[in-house]
Amino acid sequence: MAENSNKRLLFLPPGVQKGKERELRCEDFICFDSKSLGQGAFGEVFKVRHKISGRDFAIKVIQKRKIIERRMLGQLRREIRIMYCLKHPNIIALHSHFEDANNFYLIMELATGGCLFDKLKKFKTLNEEFAAQYMREICLAVQYLQSRIPPIIHRDIKPENILIDSEDVAKLGDFGWSNFFDEERATYCGTMEYLAPEMISRKGHGVSLDIWSLGILLYELLTGSTPFRARTPEEIFNKIKEGKIRFPKSFPILAKDLVKRMLQIDPEKRLSIEMVLEHSWLLSHTPLRPTVELVTTKVELPSVPDEGDVEFTESGYCIISAPKGNMISPKINVYNNTNQLELSLKIEECKLLQLKVDKAKSFLFEANERIQILQKDVEEIKILDCKIEGILKKTHELKHKNNLIYKRFMSKLSELKVCQKRSRILQRKVFKVKAENKVQSGKLMLLKTTQLHLNKINCFEGLKSRIEELSYSVFLLAKSLKMPEYLPIAEKQIRQLKNSSDSSSEIEKFIPEFKRIFAHKSKSLKALTSRLKDLKSTTLLQSQIIKTIKLKS
Repeated sequence: MAENSNKRLLFLPPGVQKGKERELRCEDFICFDSKSLGQGAFGEVFKVRHKISGRDFAIKVIQKRKIIERRMLGQLRREIRIMYCLKHPNIIALHSHFEDANNFYLIMELATGGCLFDKLKKFKTLNEEFAAQYMREICLAVQYLQSRIPPIIHRDIKPENILIDSEDVAKLGDFGWSNFFDEERATYCGTMEYLAPEMISRKGHGVSLDIWSLGILLYELLTGSTPFRARTPEEIFNKIKEGKIRFPKSFPILAKDLVKRMLQIDPEKRLSIEMVLEHSWLLSHTPLRPTVELVTTKVELPSVPDEGDVEFTESGYCIISAPKGNMISPKINVYNNTNQLELSLKIEECKLLQLKVDKAKSFLFEANERIQILQKDVEEIKILDCKIEGILKKTHELKHKNNLIYKRFMSKLSELKVCQKRSRILQRKVFKVKAENKVQSGKLMLLKTTQLHLNKINCFEGLKSRIEELSYSVFLLAKSLKMPEYLPIAEKQIRQLKNSSDSSSEIEKFIPEFKRIFAHKSKSLKALTSRLKDLKSTTLLQSQIIKTIKLKS
């Protein structure tokens, strides 16, 4: 391990190979802040200033130990080789590199505007004009990468890897996962939510992989989140394989069409990068600043050996510091100490002005973003006003209905009060009628008692007539039965009944005597009836005997 760390593992930078400058060291730079601009799995990025030229750079510090342990030296050489070969305004440029016993150092272009992820974190979403501009610039960078021979696949396009310079231009950076498209590759790499289906299934992927990532990027720029979100990686992978996208209602129609055509499960059905740049959604938004033209010529990339140096052309590198004896810098030519002092003062003034310009631009950008947010808020307020007006109309209608119902209720209540008064009057009348009924019922009771007395009198008169008839019949019966002892009694009773004025007293005197006569008479009648039965039985026996005698004779 120690032997590998002391041995040079990377090729020399192009300026050193051509003898234009000596190899850089850590002592040549001043670090502005101990806080890094960004952090990855293998290192960190810091803002530094070159002591001689006074230029600011971003230096990426990569730990040798981690690269060697994970056998990623070839991948790092590939990243450095790719970035040296790329010269495009929308791609972060690599100026130089060096190494020491512990780390690799990449000297890159500094993007003072931060990364696109920071803007999304601050503003949540971007309006269509800014989203279209950033999308156009990144698509031009991808089209440039695909115009190389062999084509270059970035494989990790996401907001964190898109940097913004002082002029608000988007630049694609971090080529740690990049590779050349010599054939279909099946390496599993990239960020989880930006992975394409073919990357998850490891069926091999091509240049359409970056189209998928651009589709995810556009969705996130307009909504503030990725389309395939879930709690676990397995759920995310399943959603990516299904390819079902849920768009918010406010999502632009043309942008929705573009996202759908970029996020096709089948890589062959996805749009090419040229078709994306010619889509109606991008064409409908005028560029906010000038952009480069599409690359029409294919450029072959030089091969890089696994070990040793790589050859570079004259236009393929930048001089950061000049060698001893001939201090040449891209920005400063030092002739003497006074000129150097004047130039350094002018440079500082220019830098201050540049900082002010950068602050003004960032302020304008933030102001534009806030204006867009305020416009959205105003639109939402208008929608809310319409809803409130509708609610007020409904409440007015409800009040009108309630007033009608209240009027009806009051009218019914007045009618009810009238009915109550009438019922009270009727109750009084009923009370009077009941009192009158009591009087009438008393009179009726008197009438009933008098009627009963009359009925009794009639009954007594009828009973008197019946007793007269019975006494007469008893008289006749006694006369016919030859009972002379009862005849004078019956005649006496009849005469008394005929001559008496008070029939009731006479009847009461007559009744016990009459009962005694009839009781005696009933006994004699019972004796006679028993004798008659005996005579009948004897006569029947005699008749039967006579019949039998006749039959025998």
